[in-house]
Amino acid sequence: MLRNATFGALASVLTILVAGAAPATAQSAEDFYRGKTVTITVPFDAGGTYSHYALLAADFLAKHIPGNPNVIVHHMPGAGGIRATNYVFNAAARDGTILLMPPDTMAVSEIVQPEGIKYKSDQFTWIGTIVQTNAVVAVRADTGVKSVEDLRKKEVAMASTGKGSQTFLVPAMMNGVMGTKMKIVMGYAGSARSLLSMEQNETQGLSVTWGAWKLQRPQWFKDGFVVPVMQLGLYKEPDLPQVPMAQDLVKDPDGKKIIGIVASMSPLGRGLVAPPEMPRNRVEALRAAFDRTVKDAGFLEEAKKRNLDVNPLGGAELQKIMSETLKISPELADKARKAIMGEG
Repeated sequence: MLRNATFGALASVLTILVAGAAPATAQSAEDFYRGKTVTITVPFDAGGTYSHYALLAADFLAKHIPGNPNVIVHHMPGAGGIRATNYVFNAAARDGTILLMPPDTMAVSEIVQPEGIKYKSDQFTWIGTIVQTNAVVAVRADTGVKSVEDLRKKEVAMASTGKGSQTFLVPAMMNGVMGTKMKIVMGYAGSARSLLSMEQNETQGLSVTWGAWKLQRPQWFKDGFVVPVMQLGLYKEPDLPQVPMAQDLVKDPDGKKIIGIVASMSPLGRGLVAPPEMPRNRVEALRAAFDRTVKDAGFLEEAKKRNLDVNPLGGAELQKIMSETLKISPELADKARKAIMGEG
């Protein structure tokens, strides 16, 4: 009798616990997001293309997320984007209220400088990217440099924001794989300050995306102040049909593979990811909201006004790209690390 009473009491407690848990499990994305604030974390200083795209997304994303939450932008610069990426992966709430505009070097950094990385790129929840854009290496015309071959003969100072940024990784890869002699000068706070250093002749070159060049210094290419010597990505930029692709400048098979790893930057960045282990219905809601946002007529019109290209890719496809990028042998990863970071 006592045993039956005890069992009955336990069953009652379990029933109460399950009933109490049910509303949280069944909570719709609309109910969750109503009255909430969603934060887009930008891993670089204000003023660059990441900041511009984040602000554009914040202006339009809210109306497409169920429940219409408030959407704000928060800048967290440091270590070429690694600081913010580590934070969102490890410390941010995993409920869909904290998003990251990921650095385009996320996967490359994970492969070539793992000692500073505390995240797994393919474990992030990929929401989508607004634009796919190549890295473009450009040098002041008064250096006399017109090609990668010239960079093998002459040292040029390249501005960099840090080792986690493409401003470091691309010229470092060129030095290690292509035999160029670029001197990387680190410590500039964002692309705006890096461009200013070129203007003042503190440095003579820079690697940033074509989107960043077009947004911040398009006249440099029109008036011949700089010469674009190479582009790196999965396809040629339509605006730069005469600028060679990095893959076409190297014959060594392993060198081409290393360039391919770095070229994964093209479809990344200027998009949104969330931490791992998100509730599935919120992942679906955010991906659908992103897809609607990048097709929104008002969004596209505003992007054009702000001189921001839109060339989107969905979250599911990005998740596959991340998975494939990281499927490399330990031997190739070690070779890439030595070529780019100079490790023995």
